[in-house]
Formats: sequence, C-alpha cells, structure tokens
Amino acid sequence: MKQSFQFGGMNIAVQSAHLTPPIIKALSSGQYENAERAAIERHVRAGDRVLDLGGGIGCTGVVAGRIVGGDNLMIVEANDDLMDDISDNLAANGIKGAQLIQAAVVAQKSTPNISFFKTKGFWAGSLLSGNAAKTKRIEVSAYAFSDALKMFKPTVVVCDTEGLETELFKRNLPSYVRLIIMELHPNLYGQDTIKSLFDCLSDMWFSYIPYGSRGPVVCFGRKKRP
Repeated sequence: MKQSFQFGGMNIAVQSAHLTPPIIKALSSGQYENAERAAIERHVRAGDRVLDLGGGIGCTGVVAGRIVGGDNLMIVEANDDLMDDISDNLAANGIKGAQLIQAAVVAQKSTPNISFFKTKGFWAGSLLSGNAAKTKRIEVSAYAFSDALKMFKPTVVVCDTEGLETELFKRNLPSYVRLIIMELHPNLYGQDTIKSLFDCLSDMWFSYIPYGSRGPVVCFGRKKRP
C-alpha cells in the first residue's frame, strides 16, 4: 500500500511501511528536500548531466530530470526498499530513460559488497552504523565514486549520503564536473571536518555559492583555473 503526496508540482507516492510521522509531516507540508530542490532548480540547466547520490524516493531526481531529461540523469541509492518508489515516482512525473542503480557509493571500492544500515525512517539509512536507532544491517553492492564519474560523466553531482560526503570529495573530480549540490550532516561530524571538506573542494577550484545554499545544503561551482 502506498500513500500519495503532491508538492512542488510533483506527484510522489511512498510505501506506507517506509513512512514515519516526521517523514509524513515533511511530505504533507511540501518541505521534504525543499532546499535541495530549490538549489537544483536554481543552478541546474538544460544540457547538464546529473548524478544523484542517495536518491531517496526520487524527489531530487524528478526535479533534475524535468530540467535535463531522463537520459541525462543517473540515480544511485543503497536502500533496496526504495527502488520501486524511485522508479514509480520518476514515471508518474514523466521522467523516462533515467539510469537507476541500487548500490552504495563509496570513496574506494575494496570489496564487492558493503554493509548498509537501513531504518524505517528511510532518510536516515547510512553506511555508518549508529546513525539512527533501530537499524537493520544488509549487504549491498559497493560502487566506487570514480567509476560512476567515468561511466556517466556528470556535469552536476547532487549528494545526500548521510555522512559519506566527507570521504567522496577528497580526490580530484574530473574537469567536466562544474557544480556540486551537497547536504552536510553536522550532527555526524564537527567544524574541523567541514573545513577539511571545503578545503578539498577549494583545491579543485570549487567555490561556495551563497545563492541556492541554505542551512546544511550547500552549493559549489567550479571556477576556471587562471
């Protein structure tokens, strides 16, 4: 059984078993991922290729797909429970041809599989144990970030990986990546870690974009090297 919500010009349905009161409130009020959606609408443009890491139930994918088209969208999500929701929500909102991969994106792939901790409140699922209460451990395929970049060649990376963002952006990104929209998780790490992350992005000539950034959702655009 699914429960349907309408917000942001989208029709979104979620399996009832995956909903908690806070998630229902966020979806019913239209506040669900509103900062990420606003950043995508502000900065993503036709002709971009969008790699959405931690696709959730597909809301950010729908917003991006409406701008770039499904053929220019790849969504990677570790939680196997959400695959049908993502696929159905893309279809319900007219997004066709997107690549949907069920895997956990990792900075370096050392083994074929990795432990993922999922929760009923799906938005807290993480590779980090203890990130939320009442987690269930499953094994999922590991997908190296570098492999996703090489295969899909995105110009935009949207990242909501529940803490793993601190590891993903330590290595140089290819020159074709021009924009990063990222949700930070300061409940999981402190200012020193955030500084290190921002420093790594700065070293790759990414600068903070105030417009479109809000709270833990931050935008970085790449400047041309002098």
